[in-house]
Amino acid sequence: MAAKKERFYVGNKFRKNDLSKKESDIVAEVHTPGDVTKLYTNVHFPNAFAKRVFEQNSTADRVTFKDSSLGNEEWTIYRHQS
Repeated sequence: MAAKKERFYVGNKFRKNDLSKKESDIVAEVHTPGDVTKLYTNVHFPNAFAKRVFEQNSTADRVTFKDSSLGNEEWTIYRHQS
């Protein structure tokens, strides 16, 4: 049996926002416990992206962003605990 992939790149053809087709230096990693990490390129508005992820995926616990234009600066937005 093949090992489970740890990361999965989500292609632009599977994304609904047309901005994903426009180049950006920001990559997002969506972390969901017990599932693969999903990577999205061409993210333009990280806060809005994270908000949408948390609205649509009730089990995602954080989104990590990396901006290559800032020397691969990295930051994470966590799901707010209610």
